[in-house]
Amino acid sequence: MHERIEFQAVDISAQDSPSLPVWEALMRQAIKAAAEQQTTAARSTFEHALEIARRLIKAPPPGRGEDCIAALVVSHHNLADHYAEQGNQDAAAQLRCEAHEALLALSVSAERPVTIRQAALRHSRETHVALIRHVARHGPHSLIARTIEKRQSGAFRQRPGPALIPLIVKKEIRNGLFPASPALRLRCTRAEHRRAHDGSALHKASSDLCE
Repeated sequence: MHERIEFQAVDISAQDSPSLPVWEALMRQAIKAAAEQQTTAARSTFEHALEIARRLIKAPPPGRGEDCIAALVVSHHNLADHYAEQGNQDAAAQLRCEAHEALLALSVSAERPVTIRQAALRHSRETHVALIRHVARHGPHSLIARTIEKRQSGAFRQRPGPALIPLIVKKEIRNGLFPASPALRLRCTRAEHRRAHDGSALHKASSDLCE
């Protein structure tokens, strides 16, 4: 029997300036609601946190660009996990694809400073792994296949780089989730019980998507 947790309401309106502390407070509130199986409250709060993250990435606070990118990834993935747990794999896949495509778009945007583009490219490795993991757990999905094909077809023009994805998958199998920045720790707290992955399934999914 879990003790009921009372949540402090976060005072923010559409007119308020978003901030990382507000985003973090919302995310922690959503995680607690999910842990108590308060499904509606968890979903709405995860969605609110995602909206804050989307607003933050448009104008990151000075020196906090990578944290804002991490917040965007965490927001998409935590909401996707929530939908997956409720059996809505289509919504989960869509959110994972949106996260990956958003980062790839940021990584090639000439309007963004180089630090943001580089951070987005680094974090896109995790969003790519999330697509592979989704296929490994739930089977092939047309949205994920299209997102992978879009990247491989050159829809997102990037500088060539090493083939990192298989290495990242192997690292995740060994060590579980790996936070790329302090903000990603909020994802790790939600996903600790999922650290034991099926290595063969991940390897097969990685091979299928990277062919």
